[in-house]
Amino acid sequence: MTTLEGQATVFIAVNHGTAECVGIHAAKVGSRFEALEPIRQGIKARFGRKEQLPWAHAFATVEELRLALLEWAYQYNEHWLLERHDFLSPSQARRELRLKQAA
Repeated sequence: MTTLEGQATVFIAVNHGTAECVGIHAAKVGSRFEALEPIRQGIKARFGRKEQLPWAHAFATVEELRLALLEWAYQYNEHWLLERHDFLSPSQARRELRLKQAA
């Protein structure tokens, strides 16, 4: 919910192997096309092109919400330590997996 533009829809894509947030998107109107945006982001990040959100915060615009979501996805991927990955962050777990695959 934003204070100036009303309701917004948030879409998040998670890699269930590493628990990494690979894409996040906010839109004024949620559609099946908007829902694909986080997946597009994940594909771009994974194949060559290279964020704790204060949920109680009131965002004025969808753009302000979108920027906060990007920061949340970065913080999550880089700093949240997950037990299922032996207390590594999702990004650290991905790097470890890549090292094991390369060996």
